Formats: sequence, C-alpha cells, structure tokens
Amino acid sequence: MAVLGAALVGCSGGASKPKAAEPATTPTQESTDPETTRVLQSGPSELETRREDGSLAFVIRSQSSRASISEGGKNQLFAQGIKGEFYDKGKIASRFTATEAKVDNVTKRVVLTGKVVLTSESRGVTMRSTRLEWEDKQRIAKSSGDVLVESKDWRLGRMKEVWATSDLSKVGSPERFK
Repeated sequence: MAVLGAALVGCSGGASKPKAAEPATTPTQESTDPETTRVLQSGPSELETRREDGSLAFVIRSQSSRASISEGGKNQLFAQGIKGEFYDKGKIASRFTATEAKVDNVTKRVVLTGKVVLTSESRGVTMRSTRLEWEDKQRIAKSSGDVLVESKDWRLGRMKEVWATSDLSKVGSPERFK
C-alpha cells in the first residue's frame, strides 16, 4: 500500500531495520526478493486507507507507530495513542479513539484495543469496549469486552459482544447481523 509507506516514511526520522532473526541481505538479494520486509518506526503518523473504488474507508492518526512494509504487498501498522474515523459514502460515519491499533492493508482490517470509544456524532450514540474489530468488506464494528452503548437518553450494557454499523444506526447481538 503506497499510502502506508508514504505516510510513515514522511513521519519517520529513522532508517528501516532488517528483521532481527535474519541475516542482513545484500542489495541484490533485497531488490529481487519479494518477501523482503522492512520495519519503520515513527512518532506521530496518519494512515488513510481507501476502498477499491477509491473512496475513503478509514483514517487513523497515532502518537507513535511501527509499520511492517513488505515488497510482497502485505503491510501492517501497529500504533499507539489512536484517534480516527470510519467513512461511509465519502462522509465521516463515526469517530474512534483507542489505546492501540493493528491495521492490515490487504484485508483492510483494523483491530482497536484498550479503552475503545466509537462515536456517531450524527446519531448521538457512543459504544465503549475493550476491543473493536473492523473489516471494511463487511463494514461492521465488532466490539467485545464489557461493551456499553449509550446516548444522552439511554444506556445499554455491559455486554460481552455487540456489533454495529459504522454510523451506529444498527446495534445489536451478532445474531442480528447474520
């Protein structure tokens, strides 16, 4: 994912590091080996991920991050101090915060952990949990771990697992989404 590499390289002050368990490769090997992986460490960073149609899927901003960049095309981001948004039809569907995030560029899967808060400002609804999984293909937020859903008028919770659409217009048990 070019955006991942560009976003992190622009924020990174350090050079890439080879995997600790593997011996350093020669420049010739590195340029022809499709499985060469580089790890980039960064301070504050921003990651934009787009869908195949070019529309924005989500944006994640972090206080610090580590990216695994593979010439084979599989890239992952591990980040701390998270703020971001999920998008639907070109507009922000919800905003989120979390302690940590893991993002896979191939599946467009995001896993948020630690004090996760997902908020739909247009609906005035907030979902809090210890973990949230987002797979952009399904466009469902799967929250688990002491889930609480609330608005200014009502509160529902503490539940083991709750799924919701990105704008929190539909919230319920996993069975409701199958």
